[in-house]
Amino acid sequence: MSNIEINKVLHSVFEGLDQLFIILDRNFKIVHFNSLSDEVFPKVFQTSLSKGMSVYDFVKMENREVFGHKLNQCLDGLDVQFTKEYKKTDGSSLWVKLKCSPLKMAENIEGIIINIHDVSKETFLKNSLELQVIGFDVEKTKLIQEKLNNNEDLLKRTAELTRVGGYEINFETREVFWSDIVKEIHEVPMNYNPSIQEGVLFYHNRENQEWLNNGFKKALKEGVLFDIELIINTAKGNERWARVIGKPENEGGRCVKLVGAIQDIHNEKLAIEQLRRSEERYRSFIETIPLTTFNLELPGLKATYVSPQIEDLLGYTPEEFVEATQSDALNLIHPDDK
Repeated sequence: MSNIEINKVLHSVFEGLDQLFIILDRNFKIVHFNSLSDEVFPKVFQTSLSKGMSVYDFVKMENREVFGHKLNQCLDGLDVQFTKEYKKTDGSSLWVKLKCSPLKMAENIEGIIINIHDVSKETFLKNSLELQVIGFDVEKTKLIQEKLNNNEDLLKRTAELTRVGGYEINFETREVFWSDIVKEIHEVPMNYNPSIQEGVLFYHNRENQEWLNNGFKKALKEGVLFDIELIINTAKGNERWARVIGKPENEGGRCVKLVGAIQDIHNEKLAIEQLRRSEERYRSFIETIPLTTFNLELPGLKATYVSPQIEDLLGYTPEEFVEATQSDALNLIHPDDK
């Protein structure tokens, strides 16, 4: 087969390929291309390919350095491929994958073969999927954030209703954090940041301070949670009852942080004290009148309380009478009266 016939066969094969191929010489000038170029280039560049044109004629000025670097890699014997977007004359996008390979002849690299493949559909589907995933992630993130905000709002409202605030003491940095509720309990400004020593001094008298210090020491040395009720002197000079809970956090066998809660229990303490005083007044009254007063539970007629006058009446002390009714209260009634 002659060279002319071989060239005809190669040309026939080249034209029969379903992808666009372009051959460049070492100066990046076009020496050959198949007819598929007529379907692609006019839609993008408003011109057709012709032999002798520089491939740079189809590359924007700002992209020529990068494109030239890739072509030089081919001349060094490397295969290079990349994907690029072009805008068609109708404004739509054309995504193409360019695969550049060295053209070797007799062990020498005489040029470059560029295979250009339209990947617009694949890229569109990929981008659409990525957008859907991003959209899903954004929506999922929004739902999670909304749930966190709702939980935070619920916790805040619960803290306000129960008057419970949080605190944290970092023994490594000596930093102290008080939540807004804790600051309200101590009647300090919202921008107030106490030291460890200042926090202890809020507690009423030396006895309360010692109780708190003992709780700190047990937490630090023994890793034990403490739960105590103390009186504080607020920044405005008011006395208030507070419940202080502290839980140690250990690292390497030593306490590095104390995390806990402080609850305003002043109103509850006042209510309990009022109830205690009321009970004392009532007890004082019933124990001085010339009548025996007792309280029996049904069923069983078991006494839970009897006034001291029972001893003058029946000879039982109040304790003996209560104990006697625990088995059978009817035994205390005369047989004629049963």
